[in-house]
Amino acid sequence: MNEEDQTAIDRGRRPRRYQNAAFFASHPTSLERADTLSALANRVRGGEYDGFATHREAMKEWLPILLADELALNDFGGTDYLIGRLAGDEISADLLYARGELYRGRGNPRDLVSAAEFYRQALNKDEGVNEAWRGLGLSLLRNNNADEGREALRRYLELVPEAADAAMLQSIVGD
Repeated sequence: MNEEDQTAIDRGRRPRRYQNAAFFASHPTSLERADTLSALANRVRGGEYDGFATHREAMKEWLPILLADELALNDFGGTDYLIGRLAGDEISADLLYARGELYRGRGNPRDLVSAAEFYRQALNKDEGVNEAWRGLGLSLLRNNNADEGREALRRYLELVPEAADAAMLQSIVGD
């Protein structure tokens, strides 16, 4: 519900009201259902266990695939909200990379600066997020920082020489 609200706000629409029910509705509202399920979950033994770390570990290999699908929705507000929720108290390199892709995809000049910073943070956390070099390079190029952008793309091509877009990136780098 919060993700849907953020999508609406980002698109300049009013968020839905989840507490309202139509006069002839035969089911509880979405908000009432969410509150009831939360209360029931906390009544059972172990219900207070949040399982965040266990869930994060179990989803580790699936996260990049799910984030790529989420980014393809072109829903800036909802995706940004979702990344924040998935991050919890500490954002991972994969989530920083996804946030960089989100901001680069929107492409406003300020977003490109933010995207470059998210890619840098991802690389600082985990140098193995090779795609972050690609995103960093493209963000910097689009933001008129050609030398540093080409250098980042060179680094990406060194790490991933068989990339699907290697020929196109090589033409940008110009070596």
